[in-house]
Amino acid sequence: MIWVRRLLAIPLSLLFMWLLIGGLLLIHLEGSLLSPEFHKEQLEKADVYNFILEDLPRSAIDELRENYDSQTDADLGDNTLADVVFPVILDDVPASLTKVIPPSWLQEQVEQVLDQFGGYMAGKRDDFEINVPLRDRATALSQEVRLFIPYATLYDHVMDDLIKPGIDEALEDKNAAPFNAPIDAEDVAGSMERAFPKEWVSGQADAALEEATAYIVGDKDTLEVKIALEERSHTALAEVKSLLQKADDFQIVFDGVINPVLDENVPEVIFLPLDVTVTGEEVKLAFLDSVPPEWLKEQALAVVDAAGPYVIGETDTFQVTIPIAERKSNANEVIAALARIKLGGILDELPECEDGAASLHILQQLQTGNLPQCAPPVLTPELLTELSVSLFDNIDLDELVRGFGYDIPDNIVFTQDDMRESLADAGGEDAQESLDYVREVFSEGWTYTDADLRSDLVSSGGSGDVEALEDLRTALRDGWTFTDADLRRSLRESGGEEAVADLDRIRDQLSRAWLVRVIVFLLAAALLVAIGFLGGRSWWSRLAWASAVLSISAAIATIAYTVILDVIVPGLVTSWREEVLRDANPGPTMALVVDKASATVHLVADSFLGGKVRSSSVALVIVGLIAFLGSLVLRRLSLR
Repeated sequence: MIWVRRLLAIPLSLLFMWLLIGGLLLIHLEGSLLSPEFHKEQLEKADVYNFILEDLPRSAIDELRENYDSQTDADLGDNTLADVVFPVILDDVPASLTKVIPPSWLQEQVEQVLDQFGGYMAGKRDDFEINVPLRDRATALSQEVRLFIPYATLYDHVMDDLIKPGIDEALEDKNAAPFNAPIDAEDVAGSMERAFPKEWVSGQADAALEEATAYIVGDKDTLEVKIALEERSHTALAEVKSLLQKADDFQIVFDGVINPVLDENVPEVIFLPLDVTVTGEEVKLAFLDSVPPEWLKEQALAVVDAAGPYVIGETDTFQVTIPIAERKSNANEVIAALARIKLGGILDELPECEDGAASLHILQQLQTGNLPQCAPPVLTPELLTELSVSLFDNIDLDELVRGFGYDIPDNIVFTQDDMRESLADAGGEDAQESLDYVREVFSEGWTYTDADLRSDLVSSGGSGDVEALEDLRTALRDGWTFTDADLRRSLRESGGEEAVADLDRIRDQLSRAWLVRVIVFLLAAALLVAIGFLGGRSWWSRLAWASAVLSISAAIATIAYTVILDVIVPGLVTSWREEVLRDANPGPTMALVVDKASATVHLVADSFLGGKVRSSSVALVIVGLIAFLGSLVLRRLSLR
């Protein structure tokens, strides 16, 4: 009968062994994989936080630099801003990142998520609230941006790689230079550096960033970034004047001031005696030829001196007077010389008279200002031309041209109205609006407010971008908050009520992990008691059977966990790693992430299977052996 009972104990022992192997996993599930403290410990052991904030950025930057350096001009040439900014800030990113997001702060937030969300999913709490404070991080980011971007170096890069090439391209169009002057690009760049030096630009950028940060993080309800240009306006004007002097070309006076007066007062064609005609364009050329360069320079600088304060908004009016009486007299001499040349050409083309007696009549016609029909043979063409020119010189040209509608004032008065009219003729209303904008910016400064920001956001992306801005400001001010209600709402929006029901089922099942532990304990104890009673006749033999089965099963479980930990898990992780690296063909940074994930999986498996489960099975082996030795002691005592 005892052997039948012992035969029945064998399958129960096998069942106990399998129950022990699986039960130890379930027993430690709640205290490890379902425990926030376990995951906190593993993340800290794996040094995940320093990896994310130090090793990973450093590898990513090295990879970016390698890719950046290997790009051809065709691939990266259009991204000029990246060419300028990228090399400047790249080396400073890792150190600055750990200041903006310290590893301790990241660890604190992750552990908060593990405590709140992990406890909620494990059924240990009915709600959760995760609040990540971002205000101090945003402020730290602003401070680091202000520190790690070397404004002076960036300024040099912008000037060398953006501004100067842009000036060269712009000056290829003659009309792009100030007052159409032949200005050298290096001179323009030098003037810009003196008008807006790097120290001033750095100060403005720093103040703008500080103001923007205060608004974004919620320290201020309004945004007002103001760049005061008034202090630089006179320097800018001085540089413009210097450029004109260096260019030594002052066509501004003729094109912008004298030409409009000539257009208004000189007809398209002027008819002079002896069938001589002079066009309006020839009159303009005569004026230009009669103007000494020094006079043009003097008048141009006078126009700049008078108009400059108006352009920068210091005054609302200006007036400059340009005397042209002497220039007009000189122009008349040029016109007279031109008329003589034209008259000579006309006389040279006259046919020769057949009747020599007509010479006297022809001379009388010339003296009365009439052109003869032919040239007398007794007079050579050269003598006839000389006579005609002498007759033309006796004409009062000033009086004559006034009679033909050619009457230019002795002084030209140029005011802000004339300037605005010239701008309108050249560029339309947009040019006048641009002038008004320049005046406003120089006098009041360039200002950018939260209203401007919202308007730009609406123009580019609609009202949704404005809402996103406000959400960002709220999150930075109050911290980013995520609750169980937000989770349920997100699940409901993405998967409907069924997704919410699945969440509740998972939580309900995980909340019963403690019950699994109790059931495993009770089943294991019941099986051991049954095995003991089936295998032994006395108390010591029953204890011996139960302890022996416990020791053997625990030893087998220990071996199984060792095989899983040392053979199966490394094989699975290695296979996964090779598959990811083969399929994704990642760069060094992605490979680093995969290696870190592999190492972390090994660490978690070692902590769970090796540190908890296998340690428990070894302990049970020892307990079983001690119990078995105790049964032997009881046997000896019973025999006595």
